[in-house]
Amino acid sequence: SEGRAAIKEWCKKNHVNERALSEAKNIREQLVQVCERSGVDWKVSCGQDDAPVLKSLVRGLVLNVALLHPDGTYKQLMGPKVRRPLF
Repeated sequence: SEGRAAIKEWCKKNHVNERALSEAKNIREQLVQVCERSGVDWKVSCGQDDAPVLKSLVRGLVLNVALLHPDGTYKQLMGPKVRRPLF
């Protein structure tokens, strides 16, 4: 359909994976449903104060943090796969 072609073109133009965009839309719809069931107004904005949003993202993604090493590999900083030194 024309709408699908437009989405595909927009994704290509903006270097966005179409499948990832679709998954993000699905997750957003699920979050809206959870908010509505919980009585949370999901339409409320934090205005210019983006700190609450950034804090939420950091808390949710902290286990995915990794450092890029000079050899081109990544080292995970937190999580069950990280081996900590004993000293």
